[in-house]
Amino acid sequence: MVRSLARRWVNDEFEPKHEATIGCAFMSKTVPVRLPSSLRPGEDEDRSVQIHLWDTAGEERFHAVAKSFFRGARGAILVYDITKEGAMDGLSVWAEMVKAEAPTAVLLVVGTKADLEASRGVDREEAALVAERLGAVAHVEVSALTGDGVDEAFELAAQKIASQLAG
Repeated sequence: MVRSLARRWVNDEFEPKHEATIGCAFMSKTVPVRLPSSLRPGEDEDRSVQIHLWDTAGEERFHAVAKSFFRGARGAILVYDITKEGAMDGLSVWAEMVKAEAPTAVLLVVGTKADLEASRGVDREEAALVAERLGAVAHVEVSALTGDGVDEAFELAAQKIASQLAG
């Protein structure tokens, strides 16, 4: 699920059948952001931010490995499947692990499989409330299959992280 999302964002491709992440997978992409100009007060300037994406397996047996990747992270995207009832149940554990290793990290909660609205198992409003309780900057829903919302989600995360760093 996360690998599909990452692959859609980095390579703009979708593989319907893929192997589950074991341990972690790494991808990287540069994205543009707009920040206040340091040279011209009151104006914005375009900058680039390099995003390093570590897809840590969501299974409990990989928690110890995943924690080491959170150390010093600027942001984390917590992903769940909107079609699976109870899919958000483990997000608080992941959010706590991120905050323990990177207290100032920007959190974004992302629901995947938005193209399967008819099979929804997680209420959208409930998901937004969970994201708020976790201290996430936003809750968004995306589709790795169609690409809907994927670029916007990662760009939102990059913008929030860059703004925090400039800040």
